Amino acid sequence: MASSKSSLTVVLIGILFVLLVFTSTSNAFHPKQLNRIEGRMYDQSRSPLADVYVELLNDVQSMVARTKSTSDGRFTFFGMASGTYQIRALPLGTNFIGQTQSVEVGTTTRGNSDVAFVEFYLREKKRPEDSWQDVSPGTIFVQEIPTTAKELYNSGLKLIGTNEAEGLVKIESSLNEFPNYYDALIRLGQYYVGKGEFAKASPYITRAVDVNPRSFVGYYLAGYSYYRLNQIPAAIAAAKTAVTLNAGDCLANLVYGTVLRIDGDYKNSEVYLLKARSLDKKDRAEIHWQLSLLYNRLSRNKDAADELEIYLKLNPDSPDKQKIKDTIALLRAKAASK
Repeated sequence: MASSKSSLTVVLIGILFVLLVFTSTSNAFHPKQLNRIEGRMYDQSRSPLADVYVELLNDVQSMVARTKSTSDGRFTFFGMASGTYQIRALPLGTNFIGQTQSVEVGTTTRGNSDVAFVEFYLREKKRPEDSWQDVSPGTIFVQEIPTTAKELYNSGLKLIGTNEAEGLVKIESSLNEFPNYYDALIRLGQYYVGKGEFAKASPYITRAVDVNPRSFVGYYLAGYSYYRLNQIPAAIAAAKTAVTLNAGDCLANLVYGTVLRIDGDYKNSEVYLLKARSLDKKDRAEIHWQLSLLYNRLSRNKDAADELEIYLKLNPDSPDKQKIKDTIALLRAKAASK
């Protein structure tokens, strides 16, 4: 009898814990379960790279978890405590060069659940030089650039693939020659965003949009960077401008909808997240994750479960697949009880 009572107590405690996850006044879910780092692994031509080992390192460089990229280059780390981590790509047995990026997760201004995004573009060892990923500029912006500044900038771009530090120095030097050099500002902003160094990226991006107030890329990068820096009002303002400049961009709508959700504007958050979903051509699982967080916050349990199911279909190799399935079952049970 004592053993039965003990077992029942354990079950009740477990149920109570799960219910607290969904009824908490914090931002949707419990951080220990739903802090998440989502990433993609690409080569320089943006082709997905499968079977690349990816490691999650803590602030003392100890490995917390290890996974491999899927056939479409995706990888996920799930359930870590809030903090700063290093993500290390180990393309063992390939001709690609390893890479490490810094990621911060779990520090949003409202609530405790958070998701961080990271993309790797791995370079091949035998390539003499690399160019950075081009981003659609939206509106063409033309400047008269001093010859010295242009030469330094172009030289820096060519060096990035073989000597990253020297390449960055040359691009910085082009700004010494011409401080309002838009291309150099936006490239440095992109570079540091790609590295997860958002505080470093922010000054370049801010100056870029001052120089070119019609820069969709600049405002998109600003919105994302401010979001990652937990500067939510600034993120909302920048993301709003980005979607005004390019209403048909999926990622801009995703960022805007996400920061509106964090700020508590659930009505408009849904509008932009649904628009991102309608514009999505690449099956981005993150859109459905964000919608599930929003619907959970609104106690729309069936809708939250539906979005989580789509998320799992798009991210079938999630290491926390069973946890998410359990969450879906709980949401459906709650929806049926109403």
